[in-house]
Amino acid sequence: MDQIKHALILAAGRGRRLMPYTARRPKCLVEVGGRPLLFYQLRALELCGITDVTIVAGYLQDRIREYTRRYFSHFSISFIINDRYETTNDIYSFALAKDFAGESFVQIDSDLLFHPGILGNILSANTGDSLTYVSRAPCGDEEMKVILDENMFIKKIGKAIKPEDAHGEFMSISLFRKPFSARLFTVMDEMIKGGGEMRYSGEAMSKVCEEGLPLCAADIQLPAIEIDFPEDLNNATNVILPKIIDAYK
Repeated sequence: MDQIKHALILAAGRGRRLMPYTARRPKCLVEVGGRPLLFYQLRALELCGITDVTIVAGYLQDRIREYTRRYFSHFSISFIINDRYETTNDIYSFALAKDFAGESFVQIDSDLLFHPGILGNILSANTGDSLTYVSRAPCGDEEMKVILDENMFIKKIGKAIKPEDAHGEFMSISLFRKPFSARLFTVMDEMIKGGGEMRYSGEAMSKVCEEGLPLCAADIQLPAIEIDFPEDLNNATNVILPKIIDAYK
């Protein structure tokens, strides 16, 4: 299996649902325990030996550049800018990273706080398949949900899945290997050209799975949270961070 050396972080969106915290800073720089979310993501990657990172930015992208330049100058960080972040969704940001097509890489959404062991586990998994994390907790209407087969492979990803039919929540921490990554970028491009700029990248992954390319789901197990709303930020600060902070030291 090829060694994973590169990571892609999607950080272009405005984060309107997290207002007022995102009024003057991008979502990835919203602080949890006195440090921005991006610190935890980059530090987790560093602990796994990955310091070659591409960030897709948009809203207040200069703030992200300044932060990485100041605190992670020892990384090799490149930026892709989504100038259309106001009128597109994550599928568009993801598709801009077309140089990843056909390569193996880790992909993380920038609104996640998680135990760094989660990355370590997915990188050390003894499989040649692409992998993505799923939280097996009950879901509501808002979550990006998944349906799995009996062997923990993804059958479908989507918000439209009924909560009672879902096997868990798609957590947007993934390891994509070729040929899955090559097909994923092709499908995203086709969806965008068909007017799907406001769709989710998870829908493109779902389509690739339906075509027969495997995406294995790993139970996330260790503490993690997606931060979309102020109440999520509160839970991240008071519930999740105390459980994981020692792992970042």
